[in-house]
Amino acid sequence: MAPIDGTITYVDAEVGEIAPAQTAFTQGKTLMTISDMSSFEVEVDVDETEIIKIALGQEAKIEIDAFIDTVFAGEVIEIGNTAVMSGVGTQDQATNFKVKVLFKETNALIRPGMSATVDIVTNEVENALSVPYGAIVMRSLDADSLASADDSGGLVSAAHAATSDDTLETEEKSVKKNKKEKKEVKGVFVVKEGRARFVPVETGIADQKSIEVVIGVNESDTVIVGPFRTLRSIKNGDRVETEKKEEKDQD
Repeated sequence: MAPIDGTITYVDAEVGEIAPAQTAFTQGKTLMTISDMSSFEVEVDVDETEIIKIALGQEAKIEIDAFIDTVFAGEVIEIGNTAVMSGVGTQDQATNFKVKVLFKETNALIRPGMSATVDIVTNEVENALSVPYGAIVMRSLDADSLASADDSGGLVSAAHAATSDDTLETEEKSVKKNKKEKKEVKGVFVVKEGRARFVPVETGIADQKSIEVVIGVNESDTVIVGPFRTLRSIKNGDRVETEKKEEKDQD
C-alpha cells in the first residue's frame, strides 16, 4: 500500500523482477515514484551574491519552457543553508544555494521535471525611472568636475583649452590639476543639443535588464545606450545623433 495519495509518475521495475529490499548495507531498489499532482514546487539555484536578498514568503514569477508567454505566481517556501559548488577548478566555477518556490496556481498540463525559470521579487518601487544596464558607465572625475556638475544640474562640461601667453604658468597649473585626486563616478551619457554630456547618477534597485535611477536623470532626457565598447570610447562633448526605432505596422 502506498504511504500517500498521488499519481504514479515513474516506474523503475518490471513484472517478475526481483527487487532487493533496503537494508543497513544496501540501498535497495526504487520501484516507482508517486507524485502529488495537486501542488508543484520549483527548485532553483541562487547565486551566493544574491541569496542574502531572498526571504521566505517573497513573491515569485515562474515561467515554464513548455508554456510560452505564460507566467505562474509563486512563493518562496524554503531557502537552503548549505552552498552547492559547481564547476570546481574551472572558469565556470560557481557557488549557489538551493531555493524552493511553491506554485500558487496549478495547471493540469504541468508535469514533474519540466524546466522552469523563476524571477523572485525582492523589492518593488512604484513609478520608478529606470535605464538599461548598458547605459551605466564609470568615469574618473576630480573634485572640480563634480562641483561643476552640481552647479549645472548634473552635467559635466568639457574643459576649454587655455590660451594664455604665460605657457609655463599654464603648464604648472595643469600639472597641479592632474595631480588632484580623482574619484570613480557612476553615470550616464545624455544628449544635449546634439552632444553627449556625462551626468552622474545615483541608482536604486535593479533587475536583470534595467536599473533604477534615483537622482540625475529626468523622464524627458535622452539617454545614450549601446555596446560597452562604444560607450567606453564616448567623450564628453562628442557629437551624437539620435536614432529612433521604427514601429511595426499593426494589422
